[in-house]
Amino acid sequence: KVEPNVDVSKIKVDGLEPTAPVNSLQQFRVITHGAGKAEFAVSITSPSGSKVKAHVIPTHEGFLVNFTPTQLGEYLLGISFGGEPISHKPFRLTCLTGSDPLKVKASGPGLHRGIVNKPAEFMIDTRGAGQGGLGVTVEGPCEAAINCRDNGDGTCSVAYLPTEIGDYVINITFNNDHIPGSPYQAIVVPGVDFTKIKVSGNGIQFHGKSVCNKRSRMFLT
Repeated sequence: KVEPNVDVSKIKVDGLEPTAPVNSLQQFRVITHGAGKAEFAVSITSPSGSKVKAHVIPTHEGFLVNFTPTQLGEYLLGISFGGEPISHKPFRLTCLTGSDPLKVKASGPGLHRGIVNKPAEFMIDTRGAGQGGLGVTVEGPCEAAINCRDNGDGTCSVAYLPTEIGDYVINITFNNDHIPGSPYQAIVVPGVDFTKIKVSGNGIQFHGKSVCNKRSRMFLT
């Protein structure tokens, strides 16, 4: 039964996302203010065709709807006010695989140390973590350029270029959450200039035969 003096064209739905992770609480508002007074109803159908229980809370502007999708795939949401659907087509929400930042792994020497003006490298493995956005930032005495290469197998090769010595902080996030071990602390040291190294000592023989049965000493200056 359609209630008189109800104008569903004035009803708005706010906060209903087109996609959502599985087993995540979904919440949206149905604003009925100005549409009249009538019975509100919401029907949610899962990808398998079963009905999903929704928790409806009346508010000063309409209704707040909560539900938790537990299956992968597309959910159909029908909303009616005074027995009349507020839209010609049902609202749709696609439930995707959830993400787990705890399953992301990072490894490589660049996470802990580096040499000034040389790329510091490490690898990030997101296999098994689900879908999500990967973020990498490097903080330190200078702004280090970052190069990130997708290897196409769920791993990513990262290199940053520190141009000053000192302590650096490497932040790695997955869906805006830090992965295990992040933030990492790396120390960048000066490079070695081999042209300034002098070698001396009786153990160094540039010509002739080796000197045996004598203690060798080497000095690097």
